[in-house]
Amino acid sequence: MIGVRVAAVILGGTRLLAKTYSAMRRGRGVVKRGSRVFMKTLIDMGVPESHAKAITRAFVEPSKQFLTIRNLLKLASEFGDA
Repeated sequence: MIGVRVAAVILGGTRLLAKTYSAMRRGRGVVKRGSRVFMKTLIDMGVPESHAKAITRAFVEPSKQFLTIRNLLKLASEFGDA
């Protein structure tokens, strides 16, 4: 009986990890596509391409950093401490 519960906990954790990982991958894809659209919009509005790249990079980098496994684990441990 205890073995069944342990297996259920392990499988539930694995399923949660898989769902979290796939959500992070989708999120990174959305950020990547959004950055292209954002940069194209800036260029269409007359911003020089080099400046548009710098502006886009400034907005995209924090999003990409947030959507990493390392930062997700760090965030989870901070919530665990609270």
